[in-house]
Amino acid sequence: MHLSAKYLSKIPCLLLALCLLFPACKGQENRQTHTPSEFPAPRIDTSLNFSSRVSIIFQDSREEFWFVSHQDGVAKYDGKNFSYYTEEQGLPSVRAIYEDAQGQMYFGIQDGMRILAGNEFKHIAPEENSIALSESFTNTEATYESDWEAEKKHFWFSAFNRNGLYRYDGKKLQHIRLPVPEGYPDFSETDGYMEGVGYDIYAVYDIYKDPTGSMWFGTSDAGLFRYDGKSIEAIADETGVVRASFKDSEGRIWYGNNREGIFLYENGQLINFTEQRSPGEDGLASALDIVEDTEGNIWFATFSNGLWKYNPGFDTDKNSPLKTGSKALQHFTKADGLGSDSITSLYLDKEGKVWIGTGAGEIFSYTGKGFDKLE
Repeated sequence: MHLSAKYLSKIPCLLLALCLLFPACKGQENRQTHTPSEFPAPRIDTSLNFSSRVSIIFQDSREEFWFVSHQDGVAKYDGKNFSYYTEEQGLPSVRAIYEDAQGQMYFGIQDGMRILAGNEFKHIAPEENSIALSESFTNTEATYESDWEAEKKHFWFSAFNRNGLYRYDGKKLQHIRLPVPEGYPDFSETDGYMEGVGYDIYAVYDIYKDPTGSMWFGTSDAGLFRYDGKSIEAIADETGVVRASFKDSEGRIWYGNNREGIFLYENGQLINFTEQRSPGEDGLASALDIVEDTEGNIWFATFSNGLWKYNPGFDTDKNSPLKTGSKALQHFTKADGLGSDSITSLYLDKEGKVWIGTGAGEIFSYTGKGFDKLE
């Protein structure tokens, strides 16, 4: 099948987005369990030593933080020291982190996942056969709520440039394909690459489990998908590369991409929030991450235009562009104490503090008045 002009026109942007989002491919991983004797213990340092963008911030049940850098591996922070895990310790480039109910740490990688126990990494490879998303969850009506809640607690993460995603249910790791909605391009996937293109428009870049029952999958060029275990809904293919999605406390879905800005999906209606409300062309640009703080403020991380804080409670005129510096919208840049205008990750910790990762490999926390740098 030939790609339409619409999709062909997006190839350069998408290939750039793919390079920005994921590390370069390093080939197949060793699929054996590695013992501590095979790899050195993690390097310990008293300072954070990242030189590339921070892609993930995560706090575990022990209140330790895990930071993932695009090129510098993973750093675990215990409040005093940083323990560094890289390929030298048996951990290749990471795109997702998960902790189970027993405190076991999991890391999603290009061709499967790693499980960490002490200094030992065990590689889990996906099952040989893929399954469709519609076939990935089966239940009876009587047990749906409990079964679906259990399903959502599994480890779901990106399958890199393949259609769909990976899911680990505690027993096996499976590759799950997204459906092709009516009217969308239909590709026959073999190894995950589109012939002559090198990516799949149904590759999942963002996975969000909302607190009220749905899972949301942002794709490389097919928009956003909602899945609740019963049905699958495609939300507007025109939005392209969805890099972040989030459901706020009012039930509104926010999502953004690297081309067309931030979108708001509410009561079945979709609006381009950037187009309608942004304060100028250089305003609320593409969102790489979105969180809501304990006061109801929505935070947006942008790739090259800093950090934005939106307070819906002070947004009284919905028909006019927002004004930067007002109580409804604040803009933070390098001039405000951030190390870079490239904000690549956000995280709300257990105490309600907002953490910020930058494209320069720095990490900050918001104090309510300014920013503290983690060093």
